[in-house]
Amino acid sequence: MNINVNCEKGHRQRLIIAGPREHAEGLAELLDGSSPGYIDAPGVDSQIGKCGICGSQLTATVES
Repeated sequence: MNINVNCEKGHRQRLIIAGPREHAEGLAELLDGSSPGYIDAPGVDSQIGKCGICGSQLTATVES
C-alpha cells in the first residue's frame, strides 16, 4: 500500500506500508488529522495534520 500525503502548497511525500489496507488507512487518518482517535479535533494552532515545511493542511490518501 502507498500513502500519498500532499499539502495545499504542493509539498508531497509517499509512504510505502506493508500490511493490510486498514492499517494504511488508519495511518493516513493520523497524518491528515482526520482520525477518530483524536479526542478533540486538531485546533488552529495544532501541528496535527499540517505540513512540516509550510504549515498548510495535509491530505493523505491510500492507493493500492
